[in-house]
Amino acid sequence: VVNARRINQPHGMGPAAGEAVWCGLRQTHLMVTTGLDSELRAVHHLPLGEFELLRALTHPGCAQRMAGLAGAVGLSPSGLTRAIERLERRGLVYRVACQEDRRGAMAELTTAGTALLQDASVTHDATLHRLLLDHLSAAESAQISRICQRLAGQEAAGCPTGGEIGSASSLPERGGFSDIHDGPEGDNQHT
Repeated sequence: VVNARRINQPHGMGPAAGEAVWCGLRQTHLMVTTGLDSELRAVHHLPLGEFELLRALTHPGCAQRMAGLAGAVGLSPSGLTRAIERLERRGLVYRVACQEDRRGAMAELTTAGTALLQDASVTHDATLHRLLLDHLSAAESAQISRICQRLAGQEAAGCPTGGEIGSASSLPERGGFSDIHDGPEGDNQHT
């Protein structure tokens, strides 16, 4: 329980200023994720959450047993299973047995999954620029990145995007399983 009378106010910031920061972050996140999700669905029939899942599969060290992936991508184990099943039905990923104990499974991109991810990354990058980055100077973008890293700590430092948000040019040819969440409607299914 928070004692409303004794909330630590760093830098002289009062509750109204804190609420303004939170509202700004929340509204910006909602606007950008809704726009990205809408564009990816329209052009590639790929929700933002599934795009992020495909992108995560390209990063070294991200291929893990399915049980460990759920926490790494921000889904429940059953939510991850459903997302992988949808991607498998589309021929974008396949599951392989874990070499260490053969009881677990890992996911990997197929050739079709890699091709779709590369195409969708171009759409993602262009949309991200239009919605967010084109409205910021290079100095502002760098400042926001530093602030986010400081606030998120190790999670931001370990972000598999390596600082380049959705850069299509940074995609390897194949890879094995980031920060994934259901799309704005709370549904990860494609249309």
